[in-house]
Amino acid sequence: MSEDLKIDRPIKGDVQFSVARTPQKGVTEFLDAIDGLLAVDGVENVAWNQSIPTFNDGDPCEFSVHEVYVKLDKRFFSEDELENMDEEEDEDYGLEDQVRRVSEYSLRKTQFSNPGRPERVGMDYEEWRKQDSIWREANSTYYLNGQDTRTIYDALAKLNMAEFEDVVRSNFGDNATVTATTDGFEVDYYESY
Repeated sequence: MSEDLKIDRPIKGDVQFSVARTPQKGVTEFLDAIDGLLAVDGVENVAWNQSIPTFNDGDPCEFSVHEVYVKLDKRFFSEDELENMDEEEDEDYGLEDQVRRVSEYSLRKTQFSNPGRPERVGMDYEEWRKQDSIWREANSTYYLNGQDTRTIYDALAKLNMAEFEDVVRSNFGDNATVTATTDGFEVDYYESY
């Protein structure tokens, strides 16, 4: 919790939170993270949706930032892909200009058919996750259209938007699609479902 939000008086009772929150970072760290991603060769902008859902299947409806996307320059796509992208839009996310916008998962291709992936049976979950992560790394490639995407993947994977929920909510609102460029931010309000 931020020092400026702490109450300087005794608090009695059993304080509980419905969700364990990720420790928050400030504006300077947020801008450094976004600028670091925008500085990676091939990245034109960074975009994400943030919202408070109106229904969450019985769980508390709390603010969150959804998957982060980067818009890549044209060299990462074939001519056919670019032609098809001009005709497509991603209605689920409400993001305009979907051409060349990809998530972290599109930058890495894992060959799940390769043998040797660890099975979770009889293994502690955290140990399995560690072993599975090692296996995935050894069985993954980082290319789009013959272009290396490893640097972009690493930079995007390092950006933990949960650490900046207070910053983005304070600056961009509850239900918004935010696009970051080197020139600033564009915010489009949308209705949450």
